[in-house]
Parts: sequence; structure tokens; C-alpha cells
Amino acid sequence: MAWARKFDACLSCGKTDAPHHAHGLCLPCYNKTPDAKRTDAAYYTAHRGEIQLYRKIHKDEFAARDKAYNQNHLEEKRVQRRQYYEAHKALVQAKRHIYYIENRERLLAQKRERRLEMKNGDATVKDLFYSKGRARGHEYYLKNKEQVQASHKAWQQANPERWRALQSAKAIRRHYHLQAVKVGLIDYSMIGRRDRMMCGICHKRVAKKDFSIDHIVPLSKGGVHAEWNLQVAHLRHNIQRGAGRIPAQMRFALDVVN
Repeated sequence: MAWARKFDACLSCGKTDAPHHAHGLCLPCYNKTPDAKRTDAAYYTAHRGEIQLYRKIHKDEFAARDKAYNQNHLEEKRVQRRQYYEAHKALVQAKRHIYYIENRERLLAQKRERRLEMKNGDATVKDLFYSKGRARGHEYYLKNKEQVQASHKAWQQANPERWRALQSAKAIRRHYHLQAVKVGLIDYSMIGRRDRMMCGICHKRVAKKDFSIDHIVPLSKGGVHAEWNLQVAHLRHNIQRGAGRIPAQMRFALDVVN
């Protein structure tokens, strides 16, 4: 390749506002070539101690510069990470798994600390954190809608009982969200085995098609959605009793105590 004169157009990017460094390329373009990378690697190997000492002395300056660069090129770096992950998916997942196994206790401790900070932190910060996560999740879903739906369907078919439990918990959360009741994930099949499929209202056997879960103390009366406050009930009895009628539930609770 012929050498170009100073300030001629770069053979790679075509810019004319910077002098050429080598082989007709400006410095940013030359740094991306294999020759430059080999030269940098050889120089680093020969001067490793000096470079590490210099970076240690000026670590604050390097940290500020890296932070400013990351903030100014956030979307570009995100795209680069995504492209690299798609091209080396198996390798990245293997490295992540090995790193998790080697640092499991430390990672779990950090996760507990972050949850505690979010729980006791400023409400504005928490809302901003979760809103950003929801926005990224929604953006990913729109770009990969068919893939996400296929993955969800496969998981649903592989875990039918857990899927039903999740859907039941979602339905309860939607129904009682105005009452600010904290709803957790409950294994309703375990409730059925514990109560031996006997209705807590009429004390008769409950068929699978009539199965429903009833709150001993209704959520509207201050009850909680926990295993000790749940009982098996016929669906028709659960609907007829309603949320405000407590006598049948209290009789059941007294029978258990006695």
C-alpha cells in the first residue's frame, strides 16, 4: 500500500481533518488494525510494571475519564455488548457460570445488600430504578416479541403447576391491589394436600373441578395472603360466602384451635 501525504483523506474513514499515522490511515483507524494491536501487546508486555504503576498513581483521573466516556457512548457500548454476546453466546454463558460458582457467596451477599438498600432507600430512587428496568424490558420485548413468546410458552409447558400458581398470584394481586395487600407466591397444591381436599366451610370433600382457595380472614378485613390464612373450599361456597361474611370462616378457625 502506498504511503499517503499528510492530511490526505484517510483510506478507511475518509476524514481529512487529521494527519495520517501509518499506511494511509489516521490514528483512530490505525489503532483498530491487527498491526497496531500486536504492537500495543508487545509494548505492554515489555513495560508492564511501568504501565501498571502509572495507572495506579493516576487511577482517579483514569476512572473519571472512563466514566465520562461511558456516559457519552452509553448506547454505542450497549450495542457492542449485545453484538459480542450474540456472536460468542456459549463462551460468555460458560464464563458467567464459572464466575458465579467461584464467587457465589459474595454475589449473594451483594444482592441481599442491594435489596435492603432499595427497601429502605428513597422512594424516588426506587421508582426511577424500576421504571428504567421496565422500559428496557419492554423495549427488548418489542424487538424480540416472537422469541420471548416462544420461550414463555416452552417454560409454561415444562412447568404447568408453577405457571398456574403464578397466574393465581397475579389474579389476586390485580384484585386486591387497591387494598395494599402484599401477595406472595403460594403452592396451592400443598394447601390441598394439607387440608386433604376437605372444604373449610361445609367440611365435605372437594372435587378437583370445584376446587378453590378461600381466605380464613378476608383480605378486606385485614387478613393476609399466607398459607396459614388459606383453606380449601368449594367454589360455589366461596362465591356465596363473599368477602364480608366471616361466621363460616370463624367456625372453621375455632374448630382447628379446639
